[in-house]
Amino acid sequence: MPSASNAPQVGAVPATPGCPAGFVGARIWAPGREDTKISIVNASGHANRGAVVASELRTFRFEVLAVTQAPEVHDGVAVLRYGPQTVGAAWNLQAFFPDGVTLQFELRRVDDVVEVAIGKRFSQLPDITEVNQATAKLPLPTAPPGTCPIPPI
Repeated sequence: MPSASNAPQVGAVPATPGCPAGFVGARIWAPGREDTKISIVNASGHANRGAVVASELRTFRFEVLAVTQAPEVHDGVAVLRYGPQTVGAAWNLQAFFPDGVTLQFELRRVDDVVEVAIGKRFSQLPDITEVNQATAKLPLPTAPPGTCPIPPI
């Protein structure tokens, strides 16, 4: 769970030019790591695991904005929570959790941050070769339900 200071921005989703009525524009391309904003939530039950993961992700040039502690432990490896503005960023990040990641798309999320909740089954991030191999195996990102792809800015 995010803290109040870094809670995801959720609100009315504006109409997107070029999308069918009621659909939201989704940025499905994967931005560079340096252009990917992340908020880490330590839901592992292990003290400092969130800070360690944040430090490691920074070495891959991700922009880690915050590290918080979840009140509850997540049983899995990791959960990526993201909205229409970060579909491509979440797609890219899943390769950093090849042992199992849960993708949680939130249509009404309007921020440009991917929340990464680290669970108790997380062990370590892969090296860059393993990340590249995992990325190569991923299907190309697609627009989630209720969205349509919009061009990169």
